[in-house]
Amino acid sequence: GTKRYPYEGTTRYPYKGTIWYPYKGTTRYPYKGTKQHPYKGTSRYPYKGTTRYPYKGTTWYPYKGTTRYPYKGTTSYPHEGTTWYPYKGTTRYPYKGTTRFKSSQLPV
Repeated sequence: GTKRYPYEGTTRYPYKGTIWYPYKGTTRYPYKGTKQHPYKGTSRYPYKGTTRYPYKGTTWYPYKGTTRYPYKGTTSYPHEGTTWYPYKGTTRYPYKGTTRFKSSQLPV
């Protein structure tokens, strides 16, 4: 079943198979199975100015100043099994050594 956790201020749900919350006040959703940035055409943080995590239950922080490195040019990767890209324009994959998303590995 679809995990229906609408983000604060929205009335829509993420696509089936994802647990990504849409950005507050927008109707854009992640593009499952693509290489697109979560918010197409922008380089903003997922929840700019907040301390929320993009994937409930994970230890990866997209927010600046944490122990993980979402920015292009680093040697660390985001949380294994997520479909998050570290930064728009990078060629690194969230799961080292793979070129495809594994929706079955999405954190819950």
